[in-house]
Amino acid sequence: MKIRAQLLAMAANEIKAMIPPYLFDDIKRQDPKPLFKAFVVGHEGQARANWVGVGQIVKTWFADAIGKLSRKIYPGMKLFLNHDETNSEENRPEVGQVAGSRTKKIDGKFSAVIAAYIFPEYRTQKLDIASVEAEINLDTNSMDDDIRAINVENVKAIALGDGDKSTPGFHGAQLLAELQAMSEKEETIKKGGTMDKNEIITYCKENKIHPSDIFGKDELTADPVIVGYVKAERQEASGGEWSHRKRTEDDLTKAQTKFEDEKKTLQAEIDTLKTAGATTKASELFEKKIKDRKLDDKQAEYIKSKQEDFKVQEVENVEKEVDTFIDTGLDGYKKDAKIFGVEVKEEADLTPGSEPNSEGDKGNPDLMPA
Repeated sequence: MKIRAQLLAMAANEIKAMIPPYLFDDIKRQDPKPLFKAFVVGHEGQARANWVGVGQIVKTWFADAIGKLSRKIYPGMKLFLNHDETNSEENRPEVGQVAGSRTKKIDGKFSAVIAAYIFPEYRTQKLDIASVEAEINLDTNSMDDDIRAINVENVKAIALGDGDKSTPGFHGAQLLAELQAMSEKEETIKKGGTMDKNEIITYCKENKIHPSDIFGKDELTADPVIVGYVKAERQEASGGEWSHRKRTEDDLTKAQTKFEDEKKTLQAEIDTLKTAGATTKASELFEKKIKDRKLDDKQAEYIKSKQEDFKVQEVENVEKEVDTFIDTGLDGYKKDAKIFGVEVKEEADLTPGSEPNSEGDKGNPDLMPA
């Protein structure tokens, strides 16, 4: 059974609300500027449908059946370009996937809505109607000869198409908004992206960035606008040329100092964030290293008790620093064990490259606390 429906007007934030955050993030990692479209795929009332092997029929949908239709649609379901006569998935272009679904009242009708992620290669193609390919139970024995959809057994796929070439089955469907998930300007800058002149001006104004925060004295004083202004000032201020130049230089010096101070502050914030990230990674590495080294309970407890003393020195070498810290900690443990008369035993060296061989070689021995 094939049921066609068009796009319906909807706010972009409503489209995003339908998409699970994990899926939205996964899609953005692969497609930085993903395009999402929202479609109504069914609503209360009559709809025309193609019954495979029979032809076109008109049937009535009630709210209960619409709810069942929506529940059969799941994130990741394939979206194909147009229909196949037999509903086969073979040799059909895949244009996207379902990113989310929901039900809502639209113009007084209970409706099933999907959020569709469109693959980049089909982003410019006109896709403004959706057609559900489903297995539907029909009631053809009603007293008024009305064919009613009473249950949805399965939704196999959804086809998208051009409304100028196909007629939607649900007459009440309308055009939905599209959501182009753009990156933030800060993210664009960090990734080496580009902005046009108007975007740069807007960004600087919003973030209160002044020309003197970006350019040095030489660049600023060479600017035609500055040159013209200084020239006019000189002509107007008879005898005040030196004073004017001195004020300008003082202002530029202050601006340069401010720029350097803010640069240092920003770098300090970046370093702090990097260190925080490395510290989090170190905590995960401690757990992994304790497990990989097969430390016993006493050794593990001892290392964990010392873990709060660990401080990241070089973010790039955090794993090596964790290894060194654990090695030093185990040495300390052996010394403490000896002082308190705790017996220590010899353990196989479990560092990489020293695993026991198939003939019973236990690797390089190393004294480890029992």
